[in-house]
Amino acid sequence: MTRHQVFLVHGMGDFNDRWSAEIQKLLKEAYESYEGTSHSPFDDLFEFREINYNKFFEERREAWKNKTEEINLLLKSNGFSDKAAEKLMNLAGQTEGDDFFRTHVLDVIMYRYMPQVAEQIRRDIQLQILEALDEFPENQSVKWSIVAHSLGTSVVHDTLHAVFTHRVNDKLLSRSDRLSVLLMVANVSRLLWNDVDFYGTAVRPNPLPSKGICKRYLNAQHTLDPFPRVKPFNKPADKWLDENARLEKSYTHIQIPKVEVTDWNVHGFAHYLANPRVHVPLFRSLLFDSAISGSEKTEKQKEYKQSFLSENVTQRVIEELNAVKPGARDDWEQLTESITTFRNIVLGKGIAASEGEGR
Repeated sequence: MTRHQVFLVHGMGDFNDRWSAEIQKLLKEAYESYEGTSHSPFDDLFEFREINYNKFFEERREAWKNKTEEINLLLKSNGFSDKAAEKLMNLAGQTEGDDFFRTHVLDVIMYRYMPQVAEQIRRDIQLQILEALDEFPENQSVKWSIVAHSLGTSVVHDTLHAVFTHRVNDKLLSRSDRLSVLLMVANVSRLLWNDVDFYGTAVRPNPLPSKGICKRYLNAQHTLDPFPRVKPFNKPADKWLDENARLEKSYTHIQIPKVEVTDWNVHGFAHYLANPRVHVPLFRSLLFDSAISGSEKTEKQKEYKQSFLSENVTQRVIEELNAVKPGARDDWEQLTESITTFRNIVLGKGIAASEGEGR
């Protein structure tokens, strides 16, 4: 029997192959720590599929260094003023010895403001998904899910909308082959959507395939994480969820309290997934709602509390990260300011803020 395919999608940063090894290990160990899942061995049921779209950004990163005039013209053709384009080029040129701007800020800007880059990424991931699903025998139902982080939530949202609405290599994914679970961690998909009606896309949960391309949609947001706060995805419009979806609890918003901090880098992929508030709903959705009992989750949450930073340190984390004001703007300058301020706070504590290093 073909196992349930779980795609893992990274966020901003410089990622090598096997970037997800730490995440895979974390999820498997968390799953195996519950008595309720012991009768269903993880490796018998699930198989991880790593998605890495870093190569498309790396090509453009090199162009920022070597083809400044070409990039300058490209920025202006996509709506940047002369002054804004010049400022970006200057910032990109000041990163010798520190690639943070190139591998984090520019990734977000390129995906949001350079349609050519975004389309390359979406098409490549579409093909990877279609190839993986083609491996399922014709007489077997397709089972697949996605866990995406940060910039990856935007990439996944846009890719899923495309793969269910546009043909790729003459293939269109059928609604009967929709996802089981979509977990969006530190969700910025609404912030980076480059169209008018975000809630009108195909990416919504619903018991009926005709009304939603996933059965369950989980949205995890840490209260102190500045990036999802710029344009939050925590109150979907009524039209996004119909009565059936609400009755079936097709959508779950997971708000992590500000005191639940085990690392200054509250935006980290692993920091989110290690929290039972996040991985328990994931495992329940992948299996069935009673797979992990309420009492077992409560006990695991108490156990997890032992890994929190001390009360004094947590208070400092809260004070400093609350100072990262995301504001109301969703332009590149606001993103740059939020990402850079957060990174400087975290690095000031001697902890890696890079998603490509510390996840």
